[in-house]
Amino acid sequence: RTGNVYNFKSSSFSNTTNFNYGDVNYDGNITQSDAKFVLQIALNLNSDVSNLQKLLSDYNRDGKIDMTDANLIQKKALGM
Repeated sequence: RTGNVYNFKSSSFSNTTNFNYGDVNYDGNITQSDAKFVLQIALNLNSDVSNLQKLLSDYNRDGKIDMTDANLIQKKALGM
């Protein structure tokens, strides 16, 4: 882990792949879609979540996925 980037090596991805905290759909951008996904996790509305998505959802890295993470990701998506 370096700053807001998580280095991940898996057979699912070629070589080592960098992921940004908050980019839970792996598209390379932090968007409202990511904030919505994290909100759904925080409210237990989405149980189809990979371990990597859980890791990237914890935007403030406090060990839990909650409304704070969704709010911070939304702010990042809006450039705030």
